[in-house]
Amino acid sequence: MAKILKLNNGKHFVATFIFISSYILHIFLLNFAFSPFFYFFFSFNSGPGTTEETHKCVFPFIYNGKSYNSCTRDGQEDGKLWCAITENYDSGLKWRLCNGEPKADCVFPFIFRGQSYDNCTSDGRADNERWCSLTSNADTNHMENKCTIHLDSTYVLKSIFSWHFFFKD
Repeated sequence: MAKILKLNNGKHFVATFIFISSYILHIFLLNFAFSPFFYFFFSFNSGPGTTEETHKCVFPFIYNGKSYNSCTRDGQEDGKLWCAITENYDSGLKWRLCNGEPKADCVFPFIFRGQSYDNCTSDGRADNERWCSLTSNADTNHMENKCTIHLDSTYVLKSIFSWHFFFKD
């Protein structure tokens, strides 16, 4: 949605809005004459497909006496990735399918090189890839996960508004 507004100083600008849903991000930017100036369309996966959408994977979890820190194919005849939704699958027998790469949830805050982190970081990586810890202390038990843009369907993202100004004398 866009609207041309006139400022007191006689300049015009176009106000546009950015709307984010948990599945799709649309960014519309229009120039002064309302002709398309930019159009970006990003489609985000809403998170792992699950047998029970309301339950998240629990890491680490125990399956057949072994501890897992990410989704696994063990025990699946069809080779699909899965995880437990309780700390011990052996006693709870509750699980869900994972969609995509084996991935554990980040633990925040976490300690790395004596410093506390509340977000993903590229510290300590020569390739500058952003990562997070899978444990509360990466100094004593370093298990990491690559950070990517991810919108989970459990998040409630109504709308985020952003103003973009294009001035014309």
